[in-house]
Amino acid sequence: MFVNTDKETYKIEYTNQKLLAAINPNEIQKIEVFKDKKALRKFGELGVNGVIVVDMKNNVEVDIPKRFLYKKK
Repeated sequence: MFVNTDKETYKIEYTNQKLLAAINPNEIQKIEVFKDKKALRKFGELGVNGVIVVDMKNNVEVDIPKRFLYKKK
């Protein structure tokens, strides 16, 4: 799962209930689900099992540890 904010993108590989609880549903702009060929095309090997992308509204801070920061290659 990827969580996008204005400044950073976080990659959460395994569903972690504590991290998901840090996301306020009222601050979500949109959720996209990518599966099959579309996920592979967009995310490469990261998309093998499908990907969920959560886009947060503008100027929203999320309480997710920095170790989950995703650096695009």
